[in-house]
Amino acid sequence: MIRRVFTAVTAHTPSEHLHAAVWANDATAIGAILATPVGREALNEPDKFGNTPLLNAVEYAHPEAAKALLQAGANRDIAGRRGMSALELAEHDGKVSLSGILSPVTCGEDFNPVALKKLSQIRAMLVRPAANAR
Repeated sequence: MIRRVFTAVTAHTPSEHLHAAVWANDATAIGAILATPVGREALNEPDKFGNTPLLNAVEYAHPEAAKALLQAGANRDIAGRRGMSALELAEHDGKVSLSGILSPVTCGEDFNPVALKKLSQIRAMLVRPAANAR
């Protein structure tokens, strides 16, 4: 409930609504936004930091949001603010998280095994585009 209120209060454009729904990992809201013509136009639109909704789904480790965006036809090849595509970002962030397993000192509190699992799920979706059409 709070997430939906936050989304409604802070988002103003279809792109901002979509990015807020990705932030909240709300696949239902993402689907509703993308069901509108103006929402579809926002599918690959970067936020003020240069990331598309798909890149943000990867960065936040939100597989439900990533799946909804990929099923809607999000462009997986666009590079964001870090200069990486969605797959490169998932692989990079996964490797950074994996380094914490080998050396907790290097990763410290940033290591999150749940996020690592979610990044692995997203990576699998990005590598196998045919599986997203189902």
